[in-house]
Amino acid sequence: MNLIHIVFLRELRILMRRMKMDNFRELLKHVDRSYDGFVHAVITYVKTPGNEKKKALIENFILSTPEANSSEVLNFLIEHTGFSDTVDGDRKSRKAVN
Repeated sequence: MNLIHIVFLRELRILMRRMKMDNFRELLKHVDRSYDGFVHAVITYVKTPGNEKKKALIENFILSTPEANSSEVLNFLIEHTGFSDTVDGDRKSRKAVN
């Protein structure tokens, strides 16, 4: 495989990840009572290193519970993914810097 093929495959993987994230973002936007802060928080959470696999868990919850609103999705995140631990850790980090 030559360098052009390697670069092409790398760019293709990046594009596919971006498309998947765009689809996930649209799914979050269509959750009942969705708002920009909710979408941003969930996207940021799943992009955090170590949380990538939790995206599928969140997607499955939303797809299997289409009547769930944004508060119920956030409760699911807190109960099943360690979301509140991440938020608390971020707050402590920011306080230490300030």
